[in-house]
This record gives sequence, C-alpha cells and structure tokens, in this order.
Amino acid sequence: MRIDVLGDNKMNVEAVGKQDIKSVKGNTLSESVISEVGCMTMNSTGINKTGLFENLATDGTFDSVKENADLMKDNLEAVFAKMDTGIATAMHEDGVDVNNTETDEMVTVVEQIQTRLAMYCDDFVPTARLDSEDIKASVGQSAAAYKVSAKLNDSEKAYLVKNEMEPTVENAYLAMHSGNTDKTESKITDAEWEEIKPQVVKILEESGVTTDDTNLLRCRFMIDNRIDINPKNFMYLQTLDELEVPEDDFIIERIAATVIEGRKPSQTLITGEPLPWEKAADVIISLEKAIEKADVKDIKAYRELQEARLLMTLEAGRTLIKQGIEINTIELSDLVEQLKALEERQLNSYVPEGQSEVSIEEVNMVNDILIALENLKHAPSAVIGMVAFDNEKVTVNRITMATSVAQIRFAEASSSYDVLSTEVRPDLGDSISKAVKASTDDILSGMGYENNEANRRAVRILAYNEMAMTEENVDRIKALDISVNRLFDEMTPHATLKMLRDGINPLDTEIETLHDYLKDLNEGQNEEEKYSEFLYKLEKKGDITEQEREQYIAVYSLMNRFRNEGMNAVGQLLNQGLELTMGNLLTAYMSLHDKGMDITVDEKTGMAEVSDKVTYYKHLFAGIKKNVIPDGFEDMSIEEFVSKVNSSEDTEGPSLIMENVRQAAMIETEIFRMAAEYRIPATINNLMALRGITKAGNNIFDDDKGDSIEDLIDDREKLISEYESVAEDAREQIKEALYKTDSYINMEELRHYGIRMNVVTALAKNNNFYLPYEQNGVKGIINLKIIENGEQTGKFEVSFECEAYGKVTIEGKVTPENIAVSIMSNSEDGIKRLDEHKESITELLSNEFEEISINVSRVDSQPDIHPVKNEKVATDKIFRAAKIFIKELTK
Repeated sequence: MRIDVLGDNKMNVEAVGKQDIKSVKGNTLSESVISEVGCMTMNSTGINKTGLFENLATDGTFDSVKENADLMKDNLEAVFAKMDTGIATAMHEDGVDVNNTETDEMVTVVEQIQTRLAMYCDDFVPTARLDSEDIKASVGQSAAAYKVSAKLNDSEKAYLVKNEMEPTVENAYLAMHSGNTDKTESKITDAEWEEIKPQVVKILEESGVTTDDTNLLRCRFMIDNRIDINPKNFMYLQTLDELEVPEDDFIIERIAATVIEGRKPSQTLITGEPLPWEKAADVIISLEKAIEKADVKDIKAYRELQEARLLMTLEAGRTLIKQGIEINTIELSDLVEQLKALEERQLNSYVPEGQSEVSIEEVNMVNDILIALENLKHAPSAVIGMVAFDNEKVTVNRITMATSVAQIRFAEASSSYDVLSTEVRPDLGDSISKAVKASTDDILSGMGYENNEANRRAVRILAYNEMAMTEENVDRIKALDISVNRLFDEMTPHATLKMLRDGINPLDTEIETLHDYLKDLNEGQNEEEKYSEFLYKLEKKGDITEQEREQYIAVYSLMNRFRNEGMNAVGQLLNQGLELTMGNLLTAYMSLHDKGMDITVDEKTGMAEVSDKVTYYKHLFAGIKKNVIPDGFEDMSIEEFVSKVNSSEDTEGPSLIMENVRQAAMIETEIFRMAAEYRIPATINNLMALRGITKAGNNIFDDDKGDSIEDLIDDREKLISEYESVAEDAREQIKEALYKTDSYINMEELRHYGIRMNVVTALAKNNNFYLPYEQNGVKGIINLKIIENGEQTGKFEVSFECEAYGKVTIEGKVTPENIAVSIMSNSEDGIKRLDEHKESITELLSNEFEEISINVSRVDSQPDIHPVKNEKVATDKIFRAAKIFIKELTK
C-alpha cells in the first residue's frame, strides 16, 4: 500500500501487493494505533454524560428505546464473547476502566486490543474464550467449508448476487443448499440477446468495464438469472467467477481476521477481501510512512497528513468504511474533513449538559495543539537540556523552538547521528568525549544513582549539551524529561478542549502548570473503585497479619496521594539525610499522616534540588497503572519499586474484569431498556446500579434517609435537591473511607451505594422517583412516576409491594378540577384492605379537586407508564395527589 502526496493535494492509496500486517513493528505505529486504546475510555464516568446517544438519537418511542437497549446488551455480550485472559490482561495493563466504560466504547477497546495483538504478537490467536481444542476444531471446520465455498457453481453464484448476500462461508453454504438450480426454460434466446445486446454494451461502457466476450457472456448470464445489470452486481459476480481455492495458510489468516473484526468464523468472506479493521490499519501504516517521506515545505499537504495521522484511529477508519467512504482512495483533504466530523461528535459526547456543542473551529484548535505535541515526540532528547537551565518558563512552544536548533546542530555534526542512541559521538565536543571515556555506568555510580534508563538518559542529555555531570543537573533533566513525557499521555482531545474553553493555551502554559490543571481535572477519578480492587487483592493474600495489611494500605495510599502528602515525606527524608527507599518514605509518610503535620523542606536543603526530585517522583508515581505492591518493597529505592510494580504480573485484576463483564452480560433486557429510556450511560457500574434499584427491594438508601425524602414528595425542586444531597453525602462517605476501611466488602458496599445514589438522582431528574418508606417497622421502596407533557399530561403512577397489599399499582389522571384513580393489586386480601382506604383518601383529595373517582380492582399484570418531564408545566397538584396516596397507604 502506498500514499503519495500529489501536487493537487490528493491522497492516492494503492495496493502494491499483499502486506503482512503481523510483520509491522516500530514505535511510530504503536503511538498512532495502540495509544488509542487508553484514549477511548478516559473520563467515561459521570451520570450526565450522554455518550452513546450522541450518535444514536433516541426519539422517545418504544421502538427507538428498544433498539438502543438491544444495542447496549448486544455490545456487552459481544465483549464477553471476545473476552479471554489475554484481552483482560491487556485491558488491565492499559488502565482501561471496564466498570465505567460504556458498552459501545468497550467493544471498540476490545477490538483494538485484539488488533494490536494480531499486529504485534506472532503467536496471537483470537480465542473468543475457546480452548485450544475448540480453536482447532472451529478453524478446521471453517477452513474446510471455505474450500468448498470457493467452488460455487453458476446457480449458486446467482443466488448470492440476486439476494444481495455477503460472500461468506455461511451464505455460500446456504446457496449450495437453496435448491436454486439452472433452469434452461428461463434463458433468453439468441435473437432476444442480440436485440438487447446494444443496451448491455452501453451499460458496461458507462461503467468503465471492457466489453469483451467474457463480460458480455457474464451479462447474459445475469439476464438469464433475473439479476439486475448494474456495476455492483456485475463486479460481485466477476469476483465470484474468478475465485480459486486458496492455500490453507491464507484461509486461516482470513478466518483469524474475521474473528478480530468481531464476527464468527463462518462469516469469513470467501473473496478474501480486507475487512474494515484491516483497511483502517493499512491506512494508518501508510500515513505513518507518508509523514516520514513528506516534504515539510509543502505546508498545507504536510499539515493535512499530520491531522489525518492524528485523527485516523482504527475505530474512526472502520466507522468511515461502514459509512461507505473509501478511505484508501479519498482525497486527503476530504478524509481530514470526514475525520474532523467524527472527532467533533466524539468531543461532544464529553460536553456536560448546558454547555455549547463543540464546533469544527474548536476541533481545529484542539488538533493544532495535539499535532504540536505529536511533533515533539520525535524531537531530539537533547532539547530537554537546552531548555532546562535558562530563565524562561518551559512550555511546549519553548521546546518546539529549541527543537529546530537541535536538529540543525545534529545535521551539521553528522547526518547519521541518532539523537536517541545510547552511544555518544566523541567528535561533538570535549565534554562528550569525556563522557564517552568515563562510561555512563561509572558516572552514575560515582554520583550515587541507580543504573536505570531514566538516569542513563539524563546523562546522555547532559552530554549532548556539554553540561556538567552534577547531581543537581541530573535531577533537573530527569524532572523535566518525565514531565514532558507524562504530558504526552495526559493531553487527550477532551482535556485539551476543556483547557481552551477555560482560557488556557496549552502551548504557552508552563508544563507543570498544565499538570496541575490536569490533576484537578481528573482528581479522585474512580479512586474508590481502584482501592476496592486493591483491598480485594489483599484479601486474596490471606496469610498477612493485620500490621502487614495496614502497611500495604499505607503504601497504596502513598502511591495515590503522593502529590499532596508524599512530597512532604520526601522533604522530611532529605532534611534528615536519609536514603530515599520505600521503607523510609513510608515511615515518613505515616508519621506525617498520623500527626497531621505539614513538614516542608528548609532552605538549607536546597529548594531547587528538592523541587526537581519531588517533581520526578511525583510523575513517576503518577505513571503507575497497576495496584500491585511487590513483596520486600521496604528496601527498594523509589525507582526500583515503581519498576517492580509496573512489571509485576497481576492475575487477579484481569479475573475481576472477566467476572464483571460476565455478570453484566447476564443482566435482564429490561434494565438495558431502562438505561436507554433515561439516557443513562450504559456502563457496567450504572447497569448494575439500575438492577439493584429495581430488584433490591428495601436496600437502596441508608437507614436515616427515608423521612427527609418522603416528606418532600409534594415539592419537586426540594425533592430533587434532597436526592442530590443524598448523593453528595454518599460521595463524602466514600472519600472518608478511602485507605481506612478494614474490609473489601464494606468498601464495595460504599462504592455501589454511591453509584446507586447517582443513578437514583438521574432518574429523579426525569420524573422517576424511588422513595423509601417504613410501615409497621418494615422498610420498603415506592416508585413514583410523573408525566408532565404529551397526550398523557397530568398522569402519575405509584407502585410498590408489601405484605399487607401485595403488588400494588396506582394510576392517576389529574386535571385542574378533577382526578380519576385506578388502584390495582394482585392480592384478594390486598384489594379488601385497599378498599378500606377509599373514604379517607377521598376526603384528603377533596381539598384539591371537585370531582374524585377511585376504582380498586384485582389485576395480575399491571401497567407501567413512562415518565416525562417538562419544567414549564405546573405539576404541583400531581405531586400533592400522589403524596396523599403514598402517605395514606404507608402510614
């Protein structure tokens, strides 16, 4: 495949032979493809996020809600079908938050991980949860079927084309057993053929097809079989005519590619054509190569290549292909515009309610910044030294300016000089010559530093810039180097957009200030969930003492709160001249934490030195993705500890992922429909919370929250405010429990309670209220729904279940003067008891309405209304009427 940047600014992509994607290696493709796995899931939490519904608008009808609910469930089932330990491990190591990722995004993540494994792991087999014997059987059977399918006879080809069926192994099998045989009596005569032949020739010529005997006979065959002669059908039939039985290796490759696409082996295309993910991967690879060869002087073309590479993710490419856009041949400028439109929709999915939608102009601004960062990834590492010691603030623009100077310097010194090499050229200066003579190992050893890549890299950068090998200089280089590299990971499109809307220009803002902003933006995100998982892993250890447990929790707390409290602990160690081991750091941290002290570094220690050290360690801890603590950590240096954590094998994390997906895939269909109806993001956490709300009965609220909510039923605004207060109180409870809980179960209960209260609040804002009550010492939950607009305006529904009345539904229709109510129960005894309340309820309602109608009946299958809110409609009477029924029947 090749991409040429042409004079008229078009992108021409041609196939120049079959490419073995598995053989592609290198960091550039990794950056453009693999990094997207993490980006897809960032900031997917929050009950106000619309997510899926930005692309799949719900019009409120039953069919629309059902369609979106089915899609949610299908997505989760697809993820579960594709999930295996390898996929789960990759998701866990990539930091994918499965519980807070929407179902459609999760499918994308799984597919991209499968694609990555297929590209970079020669021994990868897309197992789809099959064991090795199942794989062999499945592939073997499909391979045999593939060979048979490649031998279609004419009538079977006609069946596929006429019925517009994909040329899959499965469909070929159906064609072979369809009973569709060659019927001679239906064929046209020679005379009839000669009569219509001029029209056929004209169609072929207009379609750019050669009018030779072979093609004319193919057209006659189409007429004989009642197949419309059009370019699509003709090309399909031509492809089927030219099929040959392929080699076994090719068949297995196509089956594997089909499974990666998320399809069954039997859905493998017998034509061997590339699948959407393969086409997208090919274009990404081609864009990478084109960038390397492009003429930077052609500013417009180079800019468009950069944008295309930035925006062309695997999912974006597949989306465009499925929309019928040929990404291989489309003009480069048009491709960029299509990708921008997709990016616009993606960014809009993160915009909170009430804020303006993202415009193409804002997409362009975000791209300007991300392209600038992308370019910095390929800058000489020496630029870190060039900007580290002057008096100017270090910004992206400042580093970019230094990059141009560094590139000129290296070009003049030697065109073959590798700026990222571990070797240092002796002809570039006296200091570098000395650095070469005294090996990097000796330099680090003499300065008391570990011989690790971060320290070796710092020495190389100082050597490139002919700077003194001092401890202060090494610390400064390390701090700035890790800070810039962390920025590459943290500057996502939606974070960049948020900055711009807050009036911050990331290109001109000091880099550590950007980190402060990003920290505040992501403060505490899913912290309780990660901590809950960590406690679960501690429980699995089993044989640890209570003291060891407390120590592990303290280490975990230190890892996650280092910026606020750990930095002071480092200062304390430096003040006392103690070695920076994890054991000493933990002791200092616990001392400060227990005493509530704020120990800062005094001036004698050297503020610049301490600042650089703590900045380095701060970003080092921030880069940790796993929550595993290695045994014997006390004697490890901080760098060794982080390295051990990042390289440790975590078997429990992937197992939890698989179990969570398994449970979510089994959730009842009505829960998915509820999520679709109320536009609640279809994450595992939210779906499980919805299930808990509807199925858990009495265990929705904390014990002390019932009265405050029940008393506010007749005031919608106060009621909503109380729900928000309950949700906020839940968040505070979780925050206080972090790093203090003694039990995984307790933390899990708190976490689920917090999610549940968020969902309950979201439902309430859509006039679906879950209300706690207590009757004769027994707690219960009442569901109140209100309709404020449409044909059913003024309607309410109260439903609950209790021992006294059975399963009860109360439907009421309210007008300014009248109310008509139907009370239904599935219990004969319940009907009798409910009937006894008619008189007292009527008397209470008489203060509000002139005409009152109440009917009590026994109904096994009770109706369910769908609430609708309209804040412009006065609904006080509806709420007051509903409150009368609720208070009277639950007192």
